[in-house]
Amino acid sequence: MTMKNLFLIGYLLVITRGGECPDSFVEVNEVCYYKKHLDVLQDFIDVNESIRNLEPQNIGTQEWQDGKLIYLYLGDHLLTTLPDSIGLLSNLHYLDLRKNQMVTLPDEICSLYPYHTEINLTDNNICPPYPY
Repeated sequence: MTMKNLFLIGYLLVITRGGECPDSFVEVNEVCYYKKHLDVLQDFIDVNESIRNLEPQNIGTQEWQDGKLIYLYLGDHLLTTLPDSIGLLSNLHYLDLRKNQMVTLPDEICSLYPYHTEINLTDNNICPPYPY
């Protein structure tokens, strides 16, 4: 095979595979999302009846950067429970859960603090004991 043919084959492979998402990402509606972050959003749906029929990428207001969730607003969504997987959102800069119906917090929410995530939990019914 000539060098020209090898170049052409390589070029065609790049074009045909160029739209695929990298490892650990999943494509939804032609957008690549970090799978772990999409899974956490699905966990929110699974544990909260009020958002049961929504798709993970459509709950609340979200902002993604390089396919990773950095902003999540789920205020006033009648949420009662945070999933234990919340701690996997290590790229999150802001999490707003105000005006919901939560009474407890999972310890895993503390995993977000080392990453300097700003969290708003006002107007919920959270009482001690608080996570350490």
